[in-house]
Amino acid sequence: MRVKITSVSAGGRKADKPPVVFTKVVDRSLWTDKLDIVHTSGSTSVAENGGTDTYSVALTGRPSSNVTVTVRSHKPEAATVQTTGAAGTTATLVFTPTDWNTPQTVTVTGVDDSVVNSNGSRNSVISHTASSSDANYQGASERLTAKVTDDDAANVAIDLSTDLTSISEDAGAQTVTVSINKAPAQDIQIGYTVSSNSAVQDVDFVGLDGDIKFDGGTSTLTRRQLVTVLNDTLPSEGPETVTITLTDGAGYRLGAQASVTITIDDNT
Repeated sequence: MRVKITSVSAGGRKADKPPVVFTKVVDRSLWTDKLDIVHTSGSTSVAENGGTDTYSVALTGRPSSNVTVTVRSHKPEAATVQTTGAAGTTATLVFTPTDWNTPQTVTVTGVDDSVVNSNGSRNSVISHTASSSDANYQGASERLTAKVTDDDAANVAIDLSTDLTSISEDAGAQTVTVSINKAPAQDIQIGYTVSSNSAVQDVDFVGLDGDIKFDGGTSTLTRRQLVTVLNDTLPSEGPETVTITLTDGAGYRLGAQASVTITIDDNT
């Protein structure tokens, strides 16, 4: 890039010498950001079931020759890139000395899978590498990270069941079955709470809030003794209930049977 500054005569007097031309040479090799990437909404994020998002790319200075920018998704199984052609692992942008500062659009598309991501998403790094006979742009590169939101947690359902819903107060420990409809890809922790109406903790029953772990890759039913009924010596109290309820968490959804209620019948 060259900037010319031409001197003129001072005070309106006729210049007796030709104008003096000063030429300033800007070293473009010192530029650190040669590709200008602008996200449509501040970041790039897509749903994995085919959701799309876009961002734009332009050059930060006029090149002396055409610049080809190769856009590459480093995890195409999570997200693809697309410009004018079909979506895929790579896409191409071409900038000329005429349209170098005109933004060109890149479309990112999420790719679906059946894996439950423990944090609810996965990422794909997208690189942008320039090639040109203009040495200032040859090898210039920038990267961004696209977030791909998981939709598989909604397919993993957790349910509760118990063998007996009405028991005597001398029945002791009660087993509750926690079932899962498909194996998660990663380990998941399923929380639960224990509540009651008139039954009193440590008098009528023992049961604390907690969680149950399902190992990744397994859908084996888990049976846990979550509540122990205590046999008290109080006079007739009438039926009392204890309810165990699953809580929401990452990597799963609550099924149709997200809680069980056990009725404790007095035996005095």
